[in-house]
Amino acid sequence: MQLATAEREVTGSLVLDSAEYGISPSQVAHIMGILRSSLYTRKALAVLREYGTNAWDAHREIGIFDLPIEITLPTQMRPTFVCRDFGPGMSQETVLRVYTQYGESTKRDTNDQAGALGIGSKSAFCLSDTFTITSWHGGAKSRYSAVLDRSNKGRMELLDRSECAEDETGIEIKVAVKPQMVWEFEREARQLFRYMDPQPKINVALGSLPSGLSRGWIQEEGNDWIGLMGPVPYRIDIDQISGELAYAGVTEAINALSGGIHIPLGAVEFSANREELQYTEVTNKVIVAALKGLFDEYVESSLKALSDTSLSGWERRSKASFLANSLKFPLPGKHKHLAHRAADLWDKATPPKAFVMYNHNNAETHRVPVSLQTRVLMFDDPSKSKLRGWRLQSTDVVVAPREGHTLAAARAEFEAMLPGALLDGVAIESIHIRAWYDPKPTKGSRGYHNPKHRMNCFRLTSTCGGTPYSRNWETVKRVPEDTDVFVVLSHFQPVSGTGGQNFLLDVQKDRLLAKSFGVDFPEIYGVKTTQKKPVKAKDCKGKTYAEWRVAYFSEVMSAEVRGELRTLAWGSLFQNIPYDYKRNYDSKTNFDRQMPVMIATLTEKLGAKHPVVRYFAKYREAHKGVLAMAGGRKSALQSLQRIVGSRNRPAPKLALERLLATYPMLGLRVTSDNDMWAFMTHTDLITDYILRTDRENT
Repeated sequence: MQLATAEREVTGSLVLDSAEYGISPSQVAHIMGILRSSLYTRKALAVLREYGTNAWDAHREIGIFDLPIEITLPTQMRPTFVCRDFGPGMSQETVLRVYTQYGESTKRDTNDQAGALGIGSKSAFCLSDTFTITSWHGGAKSRYSAVLDRSNKGRMELLDRSECAEDETGIEIKVAVKPQMVWEFEREARQLFRYMDPQPKINVALGSLPSGLSRGWIQEEGNDWIGLMGPVPYRIDIDQISGELAYAGVTEAINALSGGIHIPLGAVEFSANREELQYTEVTNKVIVAALKGLFDEYVESSLKALSDTSLSGWERRSKASFLANSLKFPLPGKHKHLAHRAADLWDKATPPKAFVMYNHNNAETHRVPVSLQTRVLMFDDPSKSKLRGWRLQSTDVVVAPREGHTLAAARAEFEAMLPGALLDGVAIESIHIRAWYDPKPTKGSRGYHNPKHRMNCFRLTSTCGGTPYSRNWETVKRVPEDTDVFVVLSHFQPVSGTGGQNFLLDVQKDRLLAKSFGVDFPEIYGVKTTQKKPVKAKDCKGKTYAEWRVAYFSEVMSAEVRGELRTLAWGSLFQNIPYDYKRNYDSKTNFDRQMPVMIATLTEKLGAKHPVVRYFAKYREAHKGVLAMAGGRKSALQSLQRIVGSRNRPAPKLALERLLATYPMLGLRVTSDNDMWAFMTHTDLITDYILRTDRENT
């Protein structure tokens, strides 16, 4: 990419002496350290962006624009980042003489590629002291290792070379990643690669590409903007260009919208770490021109839509209202009738026969608000008083049948009137999408009476605990569904078997757990039971919370997660030190030091394949995996194990029982997970017993 630079004119004067700026030869390693690591504030993003961009460039270099690059994000089971392209690859000369040089780039003479700085190819050093490069080029497959040596400058070493097919080309980068950074890689990848065209072949879901207009895309809400230059999205700081936007006359529009603009490669300046734009005069001019051009294109497209009779009346009305009222754009006279904030559905003199319409204040109305948030809510009760308690929004209108008419007849007449008022296409829902509360608690002769006591169905709204228990529940009116998740409530506490003894605490933890695994958490309903009107779980639709949570979290039990759970189960055998052994091993650190020695002794005397040796070796290996887990991930897995594994006996416990069945005189207590501490203090004695038992059994 040809970099955007400002032209400078230097006016000289009388000069007695001069010197050029440069890099001190003795400080080269220091400067290189800054360029490969300290430069980046978001290191996972840096590695994803730099190698992803290089791969994207490689495909463009040989004209395979529609072929996606391949990205493999690190996982807990395989914490390695892999980026593979199918471009021309690199010769040995290029790898050793160009790829290794800071500031060297072959892309500064073209705007067909996004690379230019000559720094990104070394970005893996910000995560690891070594990474590998494999190049398929000219009929040869060459594997290199990039290593930080004692000089702190780094070396590129050719490891091996073999023949490959002439048409097999490309580059593969492999970088080891710390397990605690796995989630960060996934989060950054979703934001970065969503905008790459074509999207890479990758082991996470990225979501659809934004589209709509040739200059970019627009969403009619929010005010977040990005600039997409090649495959790299940059956040646009609107405050940095507020003066230029005001001069261009689009400040209100840009603040009322969100979206992204396409920026030509090399048109703007960006920071050396490519995380932000540099808001120079050149950059500001390009961005403002692109935003204004996108807005003009959006307005032109919207005005065409206002004349498009194939669109619904509601689409035309809502677009006109948004242009005129939110963006303050003056509509042509022929479209001004569409721009009103509300539209009359009928003439006041001729009200409908089958229905009545109310606004959000429960007052009868003949007008429908025109807004992107407008909803028409169908209510099956003709009594106006029954509307009290529904939590309506300011853009809601309620349609209810008049006395002697059905809801179906009311809806039919309502929908028949929509085209004449250019309101056809407006969203129509049931009023049950809104919450309901009892609007008037009563005070009788016995004092205050909680209106919730008269209701039978509730929705869980908080998990604060304490009394009164009813404050965690909100009353709702709804028809139960087969997909409901519920508990049976007695005095606003779940009865046994439906919610668990620590129900509110379980919900708190389960919500966090669901979020950590990226799955949605449902609404939880409560069904009241009393002595006069007893309710049992089997009489209700849906699943009890106790049943649901096991089935729900079992769905996240992929092969990878099961592997992590096995690692956690084996690697957490000795989390606490038994009192009996504290005299000799008074800290877990001492235990970690002694365990390798103990395993080595057992291996020497019993052999590596002996079940006792394998028991401890399996623990030791798993323990390393547990130590490498991020705290949040470990906590999530522990919570998941408590839910889905509560009915299964853990594998380490079963393995211990099998050992005790063969060697009963070990005297270890099956009820304790820490009994194997005996090996730490009596290794020689116990080993002799095991050998004697093995001889007797054979």
